Amino acid sequence: MKRYRLALLAVGFGALGALFAGRAVEAQPAPAPATTRTLSLATVAPAGSTWMRVLEAWNRELRRRTNKALSLRIYPGGVQGDESEVVRKIRAGRLDGGAVTAVGLAQVHRPALVFQMPGMFRNNAQLDAARAGTHDDIVRAFDTGGFAFMGWADVGSARIFSRVPVRVPADMRATHP
Repeated sequence: MKRYRLALLAVGFGALGALFAGRAVEAQPAPAPATTRTLSLATVAPAGSTWMRVLEAWNRELRRRTNKALSLRIYPGGVQGDESEVVRKIRAGRLDGGAVTAVGLAQVHRPALVFQMPGMFRNNAQLDAARAGTHDDIVRAFDTGGFAFMGWADVGSARIFSRVPVRVPADMRATHP
């Protein structure tokens, strides 16, 4: 039987959102767990950031719904390394998962980088259509690589900033990245 490592990989965060979406709260508490399991999750989101507060809230809800049988140990702020290092640690079994951007996703399935290209999608409808069209390929690539793709989350559009106006490609020749 193929052994899968749990990889909570998502553009931005939100991978765990589906776990709690639309479910009714249990009327009675769950029985005491015979064993407990803590999953290690790494992210580059800084401690105290909005995304970390969301992950911490999900962890509290996960512990509550499983009667403390399952919880997350979250490593914020890149303390486990950049996204490439996080994916390497998941492969090596040193981490159970990561919440990453397209950079981390590309370590498993390189075509995922398309979702990080500035200006690639003009609106959310185009982005949603691209995700729907590539979903099966991405899930298959993750499965083949021994990962479980958990979902997507949006963190906004990429923006490129400059101190000088750039209107045409020739304007960039005098600038430095």
